[in-house]
Amino acid sequence: MGDIDSQHDTHGPAYAYANATYPEFYDLWTTRLFGSDTSSDIPIVLSTLNGALGSGEPGARDPVIFVDLGTGTGRVIKEILGASALPAHSPIALVGVDHSRAMLARAERTIAPLLAKLSDSSPATRVEWVEASATTYADALSQRALAPADAVLFSVGSIAHLTAPGELRAFLAQTAALLRAPGGVALVSFLDDFFVPAGIGALPPRAAELDEGMRLPAAERPGTTFVKLPTTEMWDMAGEVKTERFEVSLERAEDGEAIWRETLMWSLRVLREEVWLDEVHRAGLMVQEKHILGIQIMYVLARSL
Repeated sequence: MGDIDSQHDTHGPAYAYANATYPEFYDLWTTRLFGSDTSSDIPIVLSTLNGALGSGEPGARDPVIFVDLGTGTGRVIKEILGASALPAHSPIALVGVDHSRAMLARAERTIAPLLAKLSDSSPATRVEWVEASATTYADALSQRALAPADAVLFSVGSIAHLTAPGELRAFLAQTAALLRAPGGVALVSFLDDFFVPAGIGALPPRAAELDEGMRLPAAERPGTTFVKLPTTEMWDMAGEVKTERFEVSLERAEDGEAIWRETLMWSLRVLREEVWLDEVHRAGLMVQEKHILGIQIMYVLARSL
């Protein structure tokens, strides 16, 4: 199956993550919206990484490969590097994958100083950045000798962005192909707003909503402020996929003049647990664990025996 990328295909240049200025605003916005809630997955991530480092004989294989799919601006990789628990001589490749060149550029730039500080204490740790979609990422990593993977993370509900027919199935097939056998695991989380637990009947009616606008000082651009207008939402007829649209601008504090303004959008899919588990099985994967982590519901997947 070829590359499926519903967000780029549907929204084109208006897709928020494709915009070169958006990543800076994204970091400010998500911190305001979620605070530390998005870090509820980090203990499981670190435990998984330490488990991979502890498996097998020292030097038996090289290196441990951890893939952060949908890395965005590199939140998880920053958390791992800042955990101060990385071994000095066990080779680790932390691989940030995203389909947004703009997000990857910000991740690489902001993480470089942290990685430089660790060069003496953890010289065997390296970070790689790969531009690829969720439907082709295993192929892209294999071409760069970044396979098989000991762990794959698809966190904070990024899976909701897979809205096109066949996109979820392609992602799971790529994941099954990439995981090390035995021992490789995938950590996949849903935001609770976009996941319908098993046993729930018809989806509730979906109404368009508005969130509040906000003003966020642009710390990296002194004397300017990001201004976001309220988001508008539109659901499809089935109430399963919504498109969010919002205007964001960057204004000068001295006169309020906008030096950048865009109307941006994305789409998100609500997934039923029964559909999810069926697709997991179809891909030759199985559920090892399920965790409720604040606003996230995380599944730990492995290749079927």
